[in-house]
Amino acid sequence: MPRSERTRSVRRRRNGSKIASRSYAGTDAALMVRRIAGVTDASATGTVAATIRRTDRVPKEDTGGLTVQATSLDLLDTLDGRVGTGRWLDEAIARQPAVVLGAVAARRLGVTRTGVQVWVGERWFTVTGVLTSLPLAPEIDRAALIGFPVARERLGFDGHPTTV
Repeated sequence: MPRSERTRSVRRRRNGSKIASRSYAGTDAALMVRRIAGVTDASATGTVAATIRRTDRVPKEDTGGLTVQATSLDLLDTLDGRVGTGRWLDEAIARQPAVVLGAVAARRLGVTRTGVQVWVGERWFTVTGVLTSLPLAPEIDRAALIGFPVARERLGFDGHPTTV
């Protein structure tokens, strides 16, 4: 793959093991990155062309710097992250209009508990979890995380990860 189509960075977990972050096109990206020497784990997210807002009354342009990301179910383990409130995505939840908020996203939206609804794209999604802060992954702190299946089915996501 030409260099112009990929980026690379390496992060370290709290225990010192490396995690690679590369951007690739294609659905096998996480598998490709796992093969790199020294990489102990990899997961994928994909940027969804949708906004997240507290209600449908907030203008689309008022994003608060937040993004909507489709995510693999293993992302939290890969980043050594923790759920502060609620629960992480699983096979069933990833197919439903459910969202896990990064710490900054929850704060900016004024969400302090699970079960509340937020406006994602043009639909209501239920908040099932809020993550603790991930200092080594600030893009996840500012994201609304949804499963790949619901992103494809309800938000028109193409299914290709943008970051591994």
